[in-house]
Amino acid sequence: MKDTGRILVLCGLVSALLVFTAAPAFSQTDKSLDLTRIENVFDDFADGMAGALPLNSSIGLNWSDAYIGQLLRVPPNVGFGVSVGATTIPYAALKSAADDLGADLPGIADTLGLPMPGYTVEARMGGIIWPFDIGLKVGALPDSDLFLPSGWELDYLLVGGDIRVPILHGRGPLPVVSAGVGFNYLRGGVTASGVLGDITVAEVEYGTGGETANVVLTDPKLEFEWSSRVLDFKLQASKRFFVITPYLGLGASYAWSEAGGGVKSSLDVQNISGGESAEDVKAAIRNQYPQFDTDGFAVTSDVTGFGLRTFGGFSFNVLIARLDFTLMYDFLGQNLGATTGARIQL
Repeated sequence: MKDTGRILVLCGLVSALLVFTAAPAFSQTDKSLDLTRIENVFDDFADGMAGALPLNSSIGLNWSDAYIGQLLRVPPNVGFGVSVGATTIPYAALKSAADDLGADLPGIADTLGLPMPGYTVEARMGGIIWPFDIGLKVGALPDSDLFLPSGWELDYLLVGGDIRVPILHGRGPLPVVSAGVGFNYLRGGVTASGVLGDITVAEVEYGTGGETANVVLTDPKLEFEWSSRVLDFKLQASKRFFVITPYLGLGASYAWSEAGGGVKSSLDVQNISGGESAEDVKAAIRNQYPQFDTDGFAVTSDVTGFGLRTFGGFSFNVLIARLDFTLMYDFLGQNLGATTGARIQL
C-alpha cells in the first residue's frame, strides 16, 4: 500500500514537476514570461489522462469465471478478494507535454506510456431464483498523507459494480459465456505543498525603461485532480481446465471524464533594478501577464465518449483459492492495462 500511494502521487504530478525541473518555460533572451507554455503542459497531460481514466476504472472484478453460479446452492456461490493493477496514459499525450518543455521522456513512457495504478477490495455472489451474479468493488485512500512524505496528499476513490447473466453454461466442450453491465466511478487527486520552496522562474522586463525584476513563485502548491463516470458493457467467455481457467472478454463503455491541474502560489518579485516598490512592480507585471495572478492558474480537460477494450487472462485454482492475471487493451485510446488479484471463492 505504501508503494502504491507513492506511485500514484508521482504519476499525478510528474507533468507539473517537469515544468520546474526539466526545462525552462521562460525565455531568457527576451526576458518574457511564457505562461502559455506552462498551461500547454498541463493541458496536454490532462487530455491524455482524461482519455485514460475509463480503462483505469475497469481495474477490479476481472474474475476468470464468466459466471459463478447461483447463491442458493451448497456451498453457496460467493467470493471475495483484492485486485491491484495499472493502466497507461498513452505515449502521444506524454510526448506532446514533453515537447512543450523540450524534455526527453524516460524509456518506459516511450514504449508503454505512463503507468497509473489502482486497487480494489471486491466481492461477488450468485443470484437468487434467476441465473445471474452481481459484483461490487471499492478502493479508497481519502485525503491521505499516511504513506507519503510531508507536504504530499493523495485522494483516491474507485467504486463500481456489475451484474452478469449466463448465455452459455459451459456444458461439454463449450465455454461459459456471460453478458454483463456495470457502472464505475473513479476519482483522484494529488497535491504537493511546502516541498519545492520559492522558485525564481524568470527575470522579466516591466515598464518602458528596461527595468528588470525576478519573478518568484513563493512556495508553490501543485495540484492535479481527475474523475470519471463509466457505463460499461461486457461479454466474457471462460473454461476451466483442471487448476487453470483461461478467459477472454470484450468490453464497450461510455464515459464522462475530466482531469486538470495547476499551480497555486503567491507571486513575488525580487532584485528590482528600478526604484519602484515591490507592490508597484507586481502590479505592472500582472498587467503585462494577465494569465497569471496571485492565485496561480488551473487547466481542466473534459473527455466524453465511447471506449472499446479487450481483456483476458487466466487464474490458478487451488481448492477455494484463486489467483487471477489479466491483460487489457483499449482499442480507441490505445491504452494498456494489467491486473492481478487473489480471492476466496466457494
